[in-house]
Amino acid sequence: KDRIYTAHYKVTTYDADPFGYAKPSSLMNYMQDASGMHAVQWGLSVFDLFTEGKTWVISRYHLKIFNRPSIGKEIVIKTWPSTIQKLFILREFEAYSEPSKLIAKASISVAMIDLKTKKPIPLGNNMPLHYLTPQRTITEDFTHLEKIIQPTRTIELPVMLRDLDANGHVNHVVYAQWALEAVPTETWNTHHLSGIEINYKAEVRHGFQIISKVEKITSETDTNTIIFHHQIFHKETMLELTRLRTSWSRK
Repeated sequence: KDRIYTAHYKVTTYDADPFGYAKPSSLMNYMQDASGMHAVQWGLSVFDLFTEGKTWVISRYHLKIFNRPSIGKEIVIKTWPSTIQKLFILREFEAYSEPSKLIAKASISVAMIDLKTKKPIPLGNNMPLHYLTPQRTITEDFTHLEKIIQPTRTIELPVMLRDLDANGHVNHVVYAQWALEAVPTETWNTHHLSGIEINYKAEVRHGFQIISKVEKITSETDTNTIIFHHQIFHKETMLELTRLRTSWSRK
């Protein structure tokens, strides 16, 4: 059993954006796959938990991207669970494109949920302490994410079967895709995503529609960076599903 798990990936054509670089969702999926395989090693995968009437649910996500890997590049993902904070366990990620070139890092907060009650389960008796490596990749705490005041753009999207994961609800990466889909095209042409923070609030399932809203936050001091605030809602109920903040750096 590895305390720090290492996985290798290659940026394929279907992982890349129109500019030839790995999509942000591809990086998130590499990280998702690596953490899942690490959990399998320790008997803590979602499929292991299903047999006990439990599952994992992500609460917070913070990703920083320093360099964008292009098609054909080898990517190495390192991941480990770092600490337990009350009902949540934090998991860390580092992504490298060369043996020592850090291109991205992330921290996520995850809860173990009872499938019947939908409530978090205390992790004390469910988590071996030697499973943890107390080293954080992003040292700052998850921050409060602001509501949108005046949307710059609003789009509607259906929840597709392809969006669902093993829990039967929308995968956490899809919420990021929905948020990024609302970002104006001109931003994609002149900037690249350098950071994303996500607060997952509620789940949504197949057959419904979502509303993705985005608000551009201008800066008078930094003309090379754009900030967007995002909110995603269940169209029928207007329940807030996710709140996000994305940062964009000039190409």
